[in-house]
Amino acid sequence: MKYKITLLIFLSISVILKAQNELPVGNTIKLNNISVELAGAPAPFGISYGQMISDRFSLEFGAGFLAAGVGVNYYITNPRYHRFNVYTGLALMNFYDGDPALNIPLGISYFAKNNFQYSLDIGLLTSIYNTAVPVFDLGPLIGLKVGYRYGPDVSTIKERELTNNKNIISLRVGGVFYGFIYERLLNPKWGIEAGLGFLSATVGTKYYYPAMSKKHINFYVGVSEIWSPWIGLQTYIPIGMNILTKNGFRFSLDMGPNIFHEFNFDLVPLFSVSVGKAF
Repeated sequence: MKYKITLLIFLSISVILKAQNELPVGNTIKLNNISVELAGAPAPFGISYGQMISDRFSLEFGAGFLAAGVGVNYYITNPRYHRFNVYTGLALMNFYDGDPALNIPLGISYFAKNNFQYSLDIGLLTSIYNTAVPVFDLGPLIGLKVGYRYGPDVSTIKERELTNNKNIISLRVGGVFYGFIYERLLNPKWGIEAGLGFLSATVGTKYYYPAMSKKHINFYVGVSEIWSPWIGLQTYIPIGMNILTKNGFRFSLDMGPNIFHEFNFDLVPLFSVSVGKAF
């Protein structure tokens, strides 16, 4: 009942503010955002980097004192036309004690004229405790965030010069794979990969958005099958951020659920870091 009341409050506020906060068509939406997360997800008591990928969608990656995570937000009202905007989304977190969690927020964000952004939300937090039988615990989570937007307008994503590199060789460290990866870019948005590590092997694919271009940060999601003799087969679903420098050096950081096939399909969130060279 309390969640229904909260939903009605937020939707009512959005309707009331719609007529009061309209902005001229073509209002600038700064592409990048650095935020201090005072509470909430995906980086409680920490710092996150966010990027708009359209007028209504944003992605973020952050780390705090309690957990690290990734998230996607959808603005129900369009920041192109309003200062106050209602948003929802989904965040995946991994608490440092090893337990993952999902959060679905509903909130209000204010885009100030000085490029600061203030957000307040209440979310439904689902904690997953890794016991012999996974335990799911539901509860509310209040989020409070102060950010600063910078960079060009989000519309400039379409004007970027896409990379013409087709091959990337990287050293990947983290999770259950430590070794070298070869990735073939079929186009600037999609790559397939294979690698050999310390008594392990992997094959996988990644989808990049925005499309990969030099000197810009982009996000990606993928899936990898990893095999090792002592753990068996695992499926890793990375969600991360990536940058390709002017000289073709590539740096990426990701996290996501890792599913152990040989251990009753146990799910454990993992991190990995990659450093490589594109050519």
